[in-house]
Amino acid sequence: MKLLSENYVSRGGLKLAKAVSYYNLNIKNKICLDAGASTGGFTDCLLREGAKRVYSIDVGYGQLDFKLRNNNKIINLENTNVRYLSRESIFDDIDLIVMDVSFISITKFSSFFKEFTKENNEFVALIKPQFELSKEKVGKKGIVQEAQSRQLATKNVKDFLQAYYKHISEVIESPIKGAKGNIEYLVYCNNI
Repeated sequence: MKLLSENYVSRGGLKLAKAVSYYNLNIKNKICLDAGASTGGFTDCLLREGAKRVYSIDVGYGQLDFKLRNNNKIINLENTNVRYLSRESIFDDIDLIVMDVSFISITKFSSFFKEFTKENNEFVALIKPQFELSKEKVGKKGIVQEAQSRQLATKNVKDFLQAYYKHISEVIESPIKGAKGNIEYLVYCNNI
């Protein structure tokens, strides 16, 4: 796969790169917020695409790759639960929000979206069906085998996002599976 030659700090970079390419996103000089940054794959991709600044936010500590930790375009907000993030923590208007969260549904972030969605911003999310469905719909080892269940997961997220964004794109499949083999999806939204 050609994408593997990009050498992002994590596999997440490959996933976001697919969204940037498919949805023809222009990241150059934008202020971005990476919700659920972890080691920084999405952050790395944003910087390579020309982001002016990235707020890299994660509930964990010490996860952001060392290469990114020392980049002056990154504001690293570790030990920060993005669900409870307030505007006072961010010193800029955010142009683009990217989200890759685990062990929680995107639909649990309503207070975050109320706080940060604005007229002209954009949003890209990695949808992980195993965290968007009831336990009954998730198979052994957390794998969502049924295509119908995966479609339900993406529909649930899109329905939730309609409360915050005027335009919601078609959902596309991530170029690579999640670490345990789950098929994941990407969605793009905007208020432009």
